Order: sequence, then C-alpha cells, then structure tokens
Amino acid sequence: MTNQHEPNGSPLTPIQQQRYDYLFPIYGELSSTIVQNVFGKGKTSWNSSLEKIDLVMEAKPKIKEYYNGLYETFDLYQVYTSGQIIGKVNEARREMGLIPYTEKIKIQSEADFNLVFFVRDHYDDVVVEGVPAKVFKGYQPVAKVLPA
Repeated sequence: MTNQHEPNGSPLTPIQQQRYDYLFPIYGELSSTIVQNVFGKGKTSWNSSLEKIDLVMEAKPKIKEYYNGLYETFDLYQVYTSGQIIGKVNEARREMGLIPYTEKIKIQSEADFNLVFFVRDHYDDVVVEGVPAKVFKGYQPVAKVLPA
C-alpha cells in the first residue's frame, strides 16, 4: 500500500501507516479517518479501538440489528450532547424491542454510542475572565465501527 496522507497533506506517521494498513482490508479508504482519530489512552486508544471492532463484528445478529438502528439514528460528523445521546440510544432500544436503560442511563447510553462509532470529543473555545479555555460540547461520530 502506498503511504497515505492526512487531510492537510502531511503523510501519516509510521505508526499511523501501520494501523492504516491493518484497518484497510476492513474499512477501505475510511481507514485514514479512523487512524487519525485513534490516539492516546482510554476510549480513543488503539487497543480500545481494536477491542470495540472485535466486539461489534462478533456480535450476535439481534445485537447487530441494534447497532444498525443506532447508525440510522445518528449522523456522522454531527456533535451530540450527552442528553441527545441518552434520548436517541434509548429510543433505538425501544424500537428494537430492547429494554431502555433505567440505571446509570448516561454511562450505558454513552458506552453504546462509543462502542458503535469511532468518536471524537468536541470542545468549544471560549474566553473566561480573559483566559482562553476549552469547554466540552459533546461527542462527534467520525466513522462506524461496523463496516458498511
């Protein structure tokens, strides 16, 4: 495979290129977008991303139906607040005949959202008392974990 480039034209780092090559058979050209959003620790780390790919791809058919329902509910690149995620996830659960979450609603709803999408945290730049700051706005899905 040829060395891929980020949207700004700079080449991927050697690690990003290896990850791109790993993901390409699954996601095709979308691999570049995914690789650029896999970094650090936690839910956006490489290991976490591989775990969620395995979980989603190995899911039972009924669960995959639910994941597809979530894909129809959320638009890529739109920013969603926790409240919007809670509402949309539980609406999709009801429509699929699954029990809506009744405990730890925010945690479970965001966990489902973060499982089925590669997600970027979105912040607004604000000035508070003359000091620049970032305020968390929501989550932005950039790609589906379950390939089309």
